[in-house]
Amino acid sequence: IMPRHTKSKPLTAALAIGETENGEPQYYRPEAHQWALHKNRGAAFLRALIMGYGGGKTLFGCAELMQIASTFPQCRILDVSPSYQQARRTTIETYSRIIDATGLPIRYNKMDHEFRFPNGSIIWIGSGDNPDSLKGPNISHARIDEPFIQSRAVYDQVIARLRLKIGPLGLILTGTPESLNWGYDLLFGAAENGNKKNHFIIQAATTENSHLPPEYIETLRANYDERMIAAYLNGQFVQLDNKQAYYQFDSTIHC
Repeated sequence: IMPRHTKSKPLTAALAIGETENGEPQYYRPEAHQWALHKNRGAAFLRALIMGYGGGKTLFGCAELMQIASTFPQCRILDVSPSYQQARRTTIETYSRIIDATGLPIRYNKMDHEFRFPNGSIIWIGSGDNPDSLKGPNISHARIDEPFIQSRAVYDQVIARLRLKIGPLGLILTGTPESLNWGYDLLFGAAENGNKKNHFIIQAATTENSHLPPEYIETLRANYDERMIAAYLNGQFVQLDNKQAYYQFDSTIHC
């Protein structure tokens, strides 16, 4: 597990995420695992953050895509959740919270599922429950949220769209490692070894998020069995349906 980023600071003053009890802006201050991925933008085509529940995966992903959209005018970004229902409760909620806190003139079109930035950039919200719906647009960056519960067809469609050279081309994966599907094979399988040089992967435990209340961790530990703790708290790959766990590396960063 990476040491906490003791001198963390906001990526930009624009990325406020709420208010303190005194009414002051509360800025996004990345933890060590989040900051390492932010800093690696452009150095690796694929960046992945694999963590347990509550680790800050969604906030990292939304903050990073908003930063890219703000930095590179006219870029097109695709952010894919397992379903639109899940996107409304997590991804769209997080984007909206940041926009409300900052007052940035970013408009959300609910019908088209898109965030439009004043510099012409667009973040499209996609749904992985119908991979064919992801066909069509040229994009420069993308994220697949919770890839370990989505189909390989989602990944195939997304990488086929990554061809718009505005800013760094890249793909972000953020998820809880609860299934040994194509995502596990892509990141750690022997068949994908040739692509590893373009990967930057971080695995971290839920406890790396210093903003969580202690009782949250205690509650999960008290109610989960060992396999569920391995996946949902420690960020380790676990095949929950057949009770088999896989521990691939001791290191938390694989480049």
